[in-house]
Amino acid sequence: MKPPRILVFGGSLRLESYNQKLAALAAEAARAAGAEVTLISLRDYRLPLFDEDFEDAEGKPDAAKALKELFVGSDGFIIA
Repeated sequence: MKPPRILVFGGSLRLESYNQKLAALAAEAARAAGAEVTLISLRDYRLPLFDEDFEDAEGKPDAAKALKELFVGSDGFIIA
């Protein structure tokens, strides 16, 4: 059986975020349990506020598409 693919991230953008530190600990625990883990920072996926008019005119932001692919390619996720 293949190991589960888990996406892990903190819910804060702050550089010294406690959430991101907690996410890193959760990622370590998931790896130790045998999961294939992808740990990301939301700082790397700058997303604008949702604006359907903008999306209709310009399309979905590249960061949103990239983040969606990470979710689609995962079996589960952990948000700290």
